Amino acid sequence: MHPFEHRPETPIIYGNYANWLKSIHDMYLDVVSDRTVLEIASNNGDIVREILKHSPKQLTMLDPDPDSQRLSGADFVQDDVFRWLPNAPAYDVVVCFGLFYHLH
Repeated sequence: MHPFEHRPETPIIYGNYANWLKSIHDMYLDVVSDRTVLEIASNNGDIVREILKHSPKQLTMLDPDPDSQRLSGADFVQDDVFRWLPNAPAYDVVVCFGLFYHLH
């Protein structure tokens, strides 16, 4: 499967924020197990907590907000993604659901 494709049977996520988080956990995050992961726009750490449940090898949180949540088990980078990414290390998986949540 191409990285930008999705499984045809993947349902559309509806409901409240808790349902949204659970759906992401159940449908998408199994790919992070034992891999290096970058989570862009990590802000409150809710998605990072879901990623950590899948035991990534290494996890980096990236957010420009100095008040963003820091979590044990993840490195935190406070920077703008467009400034930081060109010199970033390679990651096996990049997650940006926190950013997608705000896009309409």
